[in-house]
Amino acid sequence: MPLSTKKLIVYLDQNLISDIVKATSSGRDPRGLLPLFEVLKTGLREEKFVCPMSWLHRQEGSLTKLDRRIGSHFRYLGQLDFLLPSEIRQRQYFNAVSAFLGEAASYGDWQLCFGEHPDARIRRFMLEANLDLTIFNYREERSRWASELNDLVQSRGHISFATQLEEERQAAQTYHAEYSFAVRH
Repeated sequence: MPLSTKKLIVYLDQNLISDIVKATSSGRDPRGLLPLFEVLKTGLREEKFVCPMSWLHRQEGSLTKLDRRIGSHFRYLGQLDFLLPSEIRQRQYFNAVSAFLGEAASYGDWQLCFGEHPDARIRRFMLEANLDLTIFNYREERSRWASELNDLVQSRGHISFATQLEEERQAAQTYHAEYSFAVRH
C-alpha cells in the first residue's frame, strides 16, 4: 500500500551513496552519479521528495573508511529517518492485532515506518551528533553471524519440510510471546 504523502519518497541504497562519495572524492564519475546527486539535492530543497535514512545505513557506513563523508552526503538528503527495524515490526504487529480484533489500526500510513511526517518542511540546519559506531563492533558481529550460520547449516544437514514448518511455528509463538505484554496495553 503506497503512503499518502505529497512528497515522493526516494530510497537510496548505501552502495549508491558510497559510489557518489567516491565519485566526489576522486573526480572520476564513470557512472554519471554526480549529476544525479545534484538533481537529488535540488529536488530536496524544492520540497519535491525526501530520501529517508536508516540505522542500517549508519551501520553499513560505519564499516567503511568513507563513513564521515557518507554522513555528510546523507545530511544533504536524509532529513527523515526510518524507525528502527524492531520498532517497525512491532508497529506492524500492533496493526495486525488491531485488525484481528476488528479495531482501527494503531499506526496509520506513514507512522508505520517513520517517526516524523515525510511531508514536513525540510530543516534549514541539521545538527547531528556523529556517534562513532565502531564501538558496536559491527565487523566482528558480522563475522560471528556468518560463522554461526555456516556451522548451523553444516550441523543440520538436510531437514524435512515438516520439521522446518514446525520450527517456524515455534518461532512465531516466541515472537508473539515477546510482544504480548505491549499488545495488552
